[in-house]
Amino acid sequence: MKKFFMALLKGLGYLGIYLAVMFVVQMIWGTVESVRITAEYAEKGMSLSDPAVMKQYMEDYMEAVMEFSVPSTIIVNVVTVAVTCLIFVCRKKKITGELSLRKFHPGAIVPLILLGLGMNVLTNFVMGFLPEELLNSYQESASVYDEVGLVVLLHTLISAPIVEEWVLRGLVFSRMKKGMPVIAAMLISSVLFGLLHGNLVWAAYATVLGMVLAWVFYRTKSLYASILLHFSYNLCGILLGLFMESAPDWLGVVLIAVAVVFTLVGIFWFIRIPKAEEAVAETVEAVTEVSETV
Repeated sequence: MKKFFMALLKGLGYLGIYLAVMFVVQMIWGTVESVRITAEYAEKGMSLSDPAVMKQYMEDYMEAVMEFSVPSTIIVNVVTVAVTCLIFVCRKKKITGELSLRKFHPGAIVPLILLGLGMNVLTNFVMGFLPEELLNSYQESASVYDEVGLVVLLHTLISAPIVEEWVLRGLVFSRMKKGMPVIAAMLISSVLFGLLHGNLVWAAYATVLGMVLAWVFYRTKSLYASILLHFSYNLCGILLGLFMESAPDWLGVVLIAVAVVFTLVGIFWFIRIPKAEEAVAETVEAVTEVSETV
């Protein structure tokens, strides 16, 4: 039991670093925006003691915070990577080994891409059956990604897949599985991954996605594999947002059918790829055979 809690605390510790960085960045930006808006109001002779002015102030402040949410997340991700790298350097640990930054079986590339694309379409399909209240709440939370600009693409396709895998799979899950059953480490790290997304709907499907990502990471022993799957999933979300809003209903039905095929093919194809240990064994066996032949 002691080993279990030590592994849990180590995993939570690295997650705590990410949350601490997030808190500091948001506090700094919030303070800067508060000072800026207050100064603008003062120039206009508007007093915050007036309830109407205070209401307008809060609306302007929240709008500024929302506009900065995506850029701030990118900043948080960059700082988190820098801090964790510094920790490993100070501890004289090899970053590539600590985060499982190693190659994976090339045969897994296509099935992981298919799996990511298929899962995203099916996620959106399932969300279509949610109560309107929950769906509206989710759409409001995701509204910051409505305008697909350079910053959104940078975060969705690069920053989020790399750093969320870096933290949740490379650091949190890897530490937890050393002191508890793998399935427990998968579940706990995936729930934490879901909770980081805030909104209830977002948290629910992020938890399911987190389980799949943890499974892929565990099977391949490579963070690059889970990053690829995460990238594929997010890429599909971007493409759906760009092209499906005005698409005819029949195209949606076809897309769902294709998504089911992609998901099933991706899973069964990926399962047929040798696990990391099996791949190593095959390599050793092949080298041995060549040596014996020579």
